[in-house]
Amino acid sequence: ASTIENEDLRARAWLERSEMLYAKGRTKEAISHFQKIAGLAMGDKKIYDRLRLHELMLLAEEKNYALLEERLIKHADLVLSLTHKAYFEGLLAESKNDTTNATRLYKWLAYSNPFFEEGVVAATAYLVKQNAGTMAPYTALAEALQHHPSGVKLRKAYCLEAARAGFTNFTESALEDLRPLVTPAEWNIFAAQLRTAIAQAEDEE
Repeated sequence: ASTIENEDLRARAWLERSEMLYAKGRTKEAISHFQKIAGLAMGDKKIYDRLRLHELMLLAEEKNYALLEERLIKHADLVLSLTHKAYFEGLLAESKNDTTNATRLYKWLAYSNPFFEEGVVAATAYLVKQNAGTMAPYTALAEALQHHPSGVKLRKAYCLEAARAGFTNFTESALEDLRPLVTPAEWNIFAAQLRTAIAQAEDEE
């Protein structure tokens, strides 16, 4: 991308690379590529809007809620999907301990769109914290995964929730299904995290 002279095209190349890394859960690398777009002139509004949405997603992933709220106000003209809007509002409500709105938004997000992984993952994580004994988070993740089996973030969240629920066989199967979706190094790191989660679940039984 650095060899492309046209700044619109260069920005698009960096953005696409950053989006791809982010989708695979490689957030730090995604941010590094995103930062290379700074200062480039962009005349394509579609690319500019994609860039603004991607920035919001990166801020949400980094849990930088103060800056996320600032950017949402600054980018008030940016048209957001219902799922993105609910996701950002849910995160901000949760960060402010507004349990009424957070619960309402997350309950909807958990089942609204299985292809919007961040929404499903954030919603189920919140529901676990609110009621650790419920099977609702596991059910939501299992259903989403049926529709979107290639979702890396979704599959990782499912693995962890299945481990928490004590479903060891399902956990191991989902972990193997993750293998072709990530690099060997990424798989090994997550597998180690998962083994720890399984051990903790067994200790709590």
